[in-house]
Amino acid sequence: MAKKDIDRKEFLSKLGGGAVFALTYACLGGCTKMDNPAPPVDINTSAPPEDIDFFLDLTLPQNAPLLSNGGYVIVNNNTVVAMDELGNYIAATRLCSHEPFKEVIWSTTSNEWLCTEHGATFDKLGSGTTTYNSNGASGLTIYNTYLNGTMLHIYE
Repeated sequence: MAKKDIDRKEFLSKLGGGAVFALTYACLGGCTKMDNPAPPVDINTSAPPEDIDFFLDLTLPQNAPLLSNGGYVIVNNNTVVAMDELGNYIAATRLCSHEPFKEVIWSTTSNEWLCTEHGATFDKLGSGTTTYNSNGASGLTIYNTYLNGTMLHIYE
């Protein structure tokens, strides 16, 4: 007696709904969408420089903190722009040189850049300080600022 070939539809109908679900789930479960992991960062080398050249309109509500001494804003999670205690505009990368975390902010209390991840601190020019600890010894990338009316230019 010869074997009869069956088509896919007939095979699946003989298998039953539960088995079809189990097979489909197992096959397709491995095809989930996932974000690509961030590439590893070598903390022993400096991060590649970011192309920094943008303007902030100081009349916009989101930039209002820059109208007061000690205020700061974070731009695209890459750059922190602040007005220091003397009313000067300053800007730095958010990427800490101690470890590759984008956690640098302006500290109004100590008038210096502060990495909130491990407490690394940097003076206005980006040199590491020992206010909290020596983690900031490698320094921080600082950007130029230029105010023209209400437009603040941040650039390398």
